[in-house]
This record gives sequence, structure tokens and C-alpha cells, in this order.
Amino acid sequence: MKSIALLLLLLLTLPSKATPLPSYCPKPMTIVFYGDWYPYMFYQNEQYKGIDYEFFAAILNKIGCQIVVNRLPEKRAYQGLARGDSLIMSGATITKARQKYAYFSDTYRPETMSIFYLKDEINDDSTVDAIIKQSTMIAINGAAYYGPYIERQRHGNYRQKFQHVPSLNRRVEMLSRSRAQALVEDHIAGCYHLFTHGDGLIDKIKWQQVNQVNVAFMFSKGVVPYEFIEIFNQTMQQLIAQGVYDNLTAKYIPKGC
Repeated sequence: MKSIALLLLLLLTLPSKATPLPSYCPKPMTIVFYGDWYPYMFYQNEQYKGIDYEFFAAILNKIGCQIVVNRLPEKRAYQGLARGDSLIMSGATITKARQKYAYFSDTYRPETMSIFYLKDEINDDSTVDAIIKQSTMIAINGAAYYGPYIERQRHGNYRQKFQHVPSLNRRVEMLSRSRAQALVEDHIAGCYHLFTHGDGLIDKIKWQQVNQVNVAFMFSKGVVPYEFIEIFNQTMQQLIAQGVYDNLTAKYIPKGC
């Protein structure tokens, strides 16, 4: 009897080959990756890195959930979220349209949108409206949200000037060749790419802020119940208080931006 009891005790204390995930995340969470977007999420040395990705992974790790990455163009990513596919997006602006199909976490970082423009091709930069009027082409990511002012312009009288170019690298390249006179982008991401372009492009550029909001993680309502968002928020606030987010920003945000 002692040997049987000892065997049972050993079986109970041995680690499981496959530890089940918590009930609120019965399968790995899928975060969307739609191209290098330094410093928030990028692929380097065969692994994903960046402020948003590493912060999200730290939250899930503490909760006990797993994370996988799905490479998708940004427009397809938003379509997947709207359909209820298993997708999560970071750095998302909270809008009424998106709230119809997605839950949002608490906001976790500020996001400033700027219009970057070639100063030698814009004679009057007194207002953003003046910059837009003088530009022949303004490169944007058509799936992104740049704030109410730019949204009115890109869907209004100036809609023909705004061209969808999904890759930020490509948008910067168009600016460097004067194929576009301006681009609208997250300030830190745009600043970094302009600084690192390699031909002194940053010295030819000026910018103005067009919008500033706090952004959140966005979860398809087809992925998680609302109760998970409450757990996620509690864990996220704990990690923020411990300095996890601040350490990541210090690590990744480039000097001068």
C-alpha cells in the first residue's frame, strides 16, 4: 500500500506535458503583424520585438496565456477583426465604428500623429490646411486612423491627394524622391524612419502635429469575453506600476524623436 501511495504522489507532483491554458484564453492569442513599425513592433534576428509586442507578451505571460503572430496587410487585419476572427491589434485608436466589433483595453501609451513635409516644396506652412493645399500627393496608410481633421480632408475635397501606401518604408521612399510632398504618420515611427533613411532626408523635412490620443489594445469580440478585458486591464496596470512599460520605451524610442 505504501508503494502504491508513493506512486500516486509522484504522478500527482510530476509536471504535466501540456499545461492547459486558462479558461478565458483556451487557445493562444493572435496579434497581427502587418510590417515593421519601429519602435512598436518589428521583426529582427528571427524574432518579434518592440514596445507594443513585448508589453503585450509580458501581460499575457503573467495572465498565463500564450501569444502567436499572424502576418497580414493592415486592411485585411481590420477586416478580420470586424468579422470576428481571432485577431488582436496593438496601438489602436478607440472609435465608435471599431467599438461595434471590438473590445478595447485601457489605454497604455500616447500617440501623436504628424504630417511630415518637404520644406523646400511647401512655401506656406502656416497651417496644416496650407500644407495639404500645396501638396500634389500625401502618402498615408489607408487603413489607419489619423484623427478627425485628417479624416475630413482625406474623405472630403482633398481626397484625390491622399494615396494609400501600406508600407511606411515605401512612404518615406516616396518622400525622399519627391513623388509625395508629405506623409502622415505616428510621430515617433515616422521620425525614426526619416532619421535612418541614410541620405540626410530628415534635414529636408519639417512637421506639424495633426492629432494626439491615447491608444489601446483592440480585441475582436469573437476572440474573448468581456471578462477577459477586466483581467487584462488589471494585469496591465500592475506591470505599468512595476515600470515594465517605461523600461521598454527607454529601450526603443530613438533619440531626437
